[in-house]
Amino acid sequence: MNWNNITLNKWKDIETIFNKTYEDQILQSADLISVVFDIEDPLSLTPTEFQKKIEELSFLKEDCPKNKLANSYTLNGTKYVFNGNTFEMTMAQLIDFRAFSTKDKIDYADCLSVFLIPEGKKYNEEYNIEDALKDIGSLPLPDALELFTYFREGFHLYIIITIDYLNSQLQKMGPKTNKKEILEDIQKLKDLENTIYSRTH
Repeated sequence: MNWNNITLNKWKDIETIFNKTYEDQILQSADLISVVFDIEDPLSLTPTEFQKKIEELSFLKEDCPKNKLANSYTLNGTKYVFNGNTFEMTMAQLIDFRAFSTKDKIDYADCLSVFLIPEGKKYNEEYNIEDALKDIGSLPLPDALELFTYFREGFHLYIIITIDYLNSQLQKMGPKTNKKEILEDIQKLKDLENTIYSRTH
C-alpha cells in the first residue's frame, strides 16, 4: 500500500478523518483502515490483523510524491487528455479554473476537470461533466497533485504576462487618459495571484 493507491475521492475522506476529533485513537484508525483498504467493518478484524493494517498506513505520515505527467489518463474506461499549453485555454476554462482555485476549500477534481477532457471532446461540450468529475475522482493522488501544480504554474504565468501587457498599455496612454479601469484590472489580477498561491501552498 502506498500513495498511488490513494485516489482523489479517498483523499477527501482521509482529510475528513484527520480533521475529525476522536475520543479513542482506535476509532480513527478504524475509519482510516475502512477508507484506505475498503473494509466495511475494520473492528471485526482480529487484533493482529488490525495492527497489521495500521502498520500498512505508515505511508500516510510521509509526503505524497508527484508522478510524472502523462499525455493521457484512462479513468473508469474513459481516456482523458490534456493540452499542456495553458495559453491555448479558452475563456471558459480560464474563468472556471479561477473560480475553482479561489474557493475557500479547493476541490482538486473541480480544478482538474477544467483541463482533463475526454478524448475527442471540447471543454464542457458533448460529455457529462458530472461523469467526468466521478472519473477524475478515481485519479491517484500523486498524479492529481502533479497535474494541479502544472496547471497552477501555467495559470500563474498567464497572469504575469497579462499584467505585463496591461502595464505596457498603461505606459502608452497619455497623461490625461483615464487609467482607472486598467489599474483596477491589474490589481484584480494581482489579488487573484495572491489568493491562488496563499490557498495552495
